[in-house]
Amino acid sequence: SVRRFNQHIENKKYDDKVSKIYAQLALSYSFSKMRRLEEALNLLNTVEKNTQDANILAEVSVRRADYMFYNKRFTEAIGLY
Repeated sequence: SVRRFNQHIENKKYDDKVSKIYAQLALSYSFSKMRRLEEALNLLNTVEKNTQDANILAEVSVRRADYMFYNKRFTEAIGLY
């Protein structure tokens, strides 16, 4: 799945499509499940910088807290929730 998400993200025809953002969110989730927390968080930061959509920004915030929680960084997770 990581390869497919990367292909979608890197495809120029999706640069101005919301599907690119959703692919980035899905890829960040994949990274979090592979214990690649920094890569997951970097993708969330990228999404956050490239959208103004309130629903996506809320999703980014919750996912960031969830990733911290799953990696036993409880104090940081609580602060983010």
